[in-house]
Amino acid sequence: KNGIEGAVTLKAYIDKEGNVDRTKIVKGIGYGCDEAAAEAVRKSRFVPGQMNAMAVKSIVTITVRFELDN
Repeated sequence: KNGIEGAVTLKAYIDKEGNVDRTKIVKGIGYGCDEAAAEAVRKSRFVPGQMNAMAVKSIVTITVRFELDN
């Protein structure tokens, strides 16, 4: 609608079960895209990090791109 395109970079804090505990925007583009990206990542499920064959909490950096169809 507004012709907004760009990328939102955020950190996702993953718990031992692979759920997203919280997110933090590193670089946003505004216009509601930051919130939409964070919500999409929070609804995702990840394979938890491992150390010595045990699941551990981890942090991943994710970039969500917003592009318009031509």
